[in-house]
Formats: sequence, structure tokens, C-alpha cells
Amino acid sequence: MALFTKKEFAEKCGMMTKNLSVYVGRGQVIVRDDKLIDDSDPINQSFLQKHSSKIMTSDEEAEIIERVNSVTRKINLELSEMADSEDSSGDLGGIPSYKVSEQLLKYLDTKKREKEVLLLEIKRQKLEGEVIPSELIPPVILQMNHSLMTEIKNELEEVLRTITNKHRITHTELSEYRRMVTDSLNSGASKAAASAKASIQALISEYSEKRGVGERN
Repeated sequence: MALFTKKEFAEKCGMMTKNLSVYVGRGQVIVRDDKLIDDSDPINQSFLQKHSSKIMTSDEEAEIIERVNSVTRKINLELSEMADSEDSSGDLGGIPSYKVSEQLLKYLDTKKREKEVLLLEIKRQKLEGEVIPSELIPPVILQMNHSLMTEIKNELEEVLRTITNKHRITHTELSEYRRMVTDSLNSGASKAAASAKASIQALISEYSEKRGVGERN
């Protein structure tokens, strides 16, 4: 026979003391008059066996954390590659890339030398309505970033559900892992959005006249 305080018994069952108190109130855990819990009591013994089996081993917990970290690293890598890609901007008004790389610097240097020709071409495009309004570009990029993060979050939620079913993780533990994933996603999304916005604004400024290039008259 072993006697435990509520806190000790709760830890053995893998839950918080306040959660154990709920089970005590329901009569699923018996507390003695001296406020100790006897694990040899049949009711307490059954409760302990049921809930201690749900506690993950340190190796299992490490595996889950590593899987979450692995997915987070993959997300950050994909965002980084997206920012570094020379083709990532598509046909957004002729903007060649997000990040000012060595190739882009050479490209801009060439364009500076052809500035007069470029301005004439821009004026022609403005008259013909061919230039995309510059104020539309950042929202498009941010929407793309939001959609990407939403899809990744949905996939990660499926991973967490699978892990929860396999290891019978408690709601408290699931909430903690979900918080870790959400924090990582929010951090990655904020950095990606800020980087994309800054790069786009820099490029728009480089190609704009003082009164704004790309806005239809």
C-alpha cells in the first residue's frame, strides 16, 4: 500500500490536480479522511491503471516533439525557398523576384542605365491600361501567403489528430502541442509576409515615378 497526496496522485495519472478533483467529486477517486489517496483501494487502483496507461514515455514525447519540430523546419524551409526563388513573383507587373540577389542587382543596374527608355514604355503602358496597379500587388502576395499557411495548418492538425489517437494524449497535452504548432506558423507567416511586403515595396519604388507607376489614369 502507498499513500499519495492529491498532487502526487494526479502526477502519477498524468493530469493536473484540479482535474483530479473533478474525479474525486464524482466518486471515481477515493480520498481518505487524512486527505491522502490509497493506491491499494480497488477504485483508486482501477483509476490509476486506466489513466497511467495514457502517459507517454519520454521517448514517445520526444518523438512527437521532433515530428512537430520537423514539420516546422520544413515550413520555414519552404517559405525561405519561396522568398529566394527568382521565379516566385510570376507575372506580377514585371517584378523579377522577392529577394534582391546578385542576379537581381545586375538586372536593376541594367534597368537603371535604360531608365529613360523604361519610363517611356511605362507611360505607354499606362495609357493602354497594361500596367497592374501597384496597390494590388501586396494584397495578392499576402493572400497567397495566408492560403499557404492555412493549408499547412490543416495538414498539421491532421498529424496531431493521428498522434492523439495513437497515444491517447490528454486534452491538456494536445492543447500544448497545438499551441506550439500555431506559434510556429504565426511566426513563420509574419516573417514571410514582412519579407515579401518589404521586397515588393522596394521594387515598386525602384520602378516608380514620384507620382506612382502602374496606376491607371
